[in-house]
Amino acid sequence: MTDEAIARKAPRRSWRKGWLWPFVAFLAMLLFTLLWLGVFRQATVDRAPMGPYLYVYEPFAGRYPDMVKARDALKKRLQSAGLTPVAAMTLIEHEQGGQSAAVTARVGVLVNPGSPVPAGLQQGVWPRQMAVSAEVNAYHAVASLKAYSALKAWLKARGLPAHYPLLEIIGPGDRYRLLMPVAASGGTAPAVSSRP
Repeated sequence: MTDEAIARKAPRRSWRKGWLWPFVAFLAMLLFTLLWLGVFRQATVDRAPMGPYLYVYEPFAGRYPDMVKARDALKKRLQSAGLTPVAAMTLIEHEQGGQSAAVTARVGVLVNPGSPVPAGLQQGVWPRQMAVSAEVNAYHAVASLKAYSALKAWLKARGLPAHYPLLEIIGPGDRYRLLMPVAASGGTAPAVSSRP
């Protein structure tokens, strides 16, 4: 051997080796995220007397994505004003079209009896009545898809028509409920009354 430096070649790594564990870690993170969002949870559908639900709201007319933003903004505004909402709610009175549909609704929050009505808002009540309820515990965007699908399948299996109004209750936490009033005989029923 001579005194000159001998250059060593680093072993060449093949991309085919060592890919399994990073791939397994990626799949585990993906599965955990889907579990966390509630993608694998199923909605339960029940028919029972429900209500009364007292709420404060502001009327909304516009596109569905804007309705969700308006509801979230109103909830934050009420919290900053010192009103503690029980849950966010949307009473959809009419919808025409799909995801970017024209919607007429009441966006607001459920409140406890005796809560003050902030200036510029109205108070309403969903009276105690027979209703079909689809409920799921999941992230609200995922939960709404599951609840609407479950309600549609339940109504179709019983030969009942879907109709408005629909009451969405979001919260507390990841709880999502979708209610549609039905008469005790199985037909449609009036669902909403306003309070002065």
